[in-house]
Amino acid sequence: MLGFAVVDRQPTAKATAVWLTCHLDGSRVNHTNAVVIPHDDDRYELTVWNLTADRAVVLTDGTAAPIMFKHSLAVDVFDGLLDETSVYQRRIIDAVADFAKRTKNKNLVAPAFVTHRAELKPDGRDEPAYRALSAANYVRDAWAAWLATDEQRVRRTINPRTGEPPWIMPEELGSTALADFPPEFGQLVLPEPLVKPDWVA
Repeated sequence: MLGFAVVDRQPTAKATAVWLTCHLDGSRVNHTNAVVIPHDDDRYELTVWNLTADRAVVLTDGTAAPIMFKHSLAVDVFDGLLDETSVYQRRIIDAVADFAKRTKNKNLVAPAFVTHRAELKPDGRDEPAYRALSAANYVRDAWAAWLATDEQRVRRTINPRTGEPPWIMPEELGSTALADFPPEFGQLVLPEPLVKPDWVA
């Protein structure tokens, strides 16, 4: 999956905005492209499909897309991602504290988690590009918070002396791979098919 495509298509608007957000590396997430497609564009459906294929589609509040996406998410599902991230942070903190207690190691560095929770901040400008950007910024920040959290877990999984696991994290948190999403949220993230759908001429 290439990432998320945030789509804004309001009933009274004359254009659709699509904002693309990708996982770059480590915990870095950013926008990689943004396109506004007029509804009277002869290639409207094809352009929307090209932008959303192999991406999970996120619809902005108020979007009523006539396009028949196979899967789509409402932007508020990212509230759940943030909740799941907070619970996961607590599990990591508890695992570090437990390891320190068992080993009597007083030199462990506590995980550095961002304490400010990402928020959806609507833009006052009533235009497709700005509505999509506001939602895309929220998607980016929520996703980056998760990846930064799991990055902290991975750093405490591989023993620096041996270069191998296990180390601080218990077995159930002992994967050496950075997870794109937590389990519950990950089940919701389904990319649009790569095969051209029927609604594309």
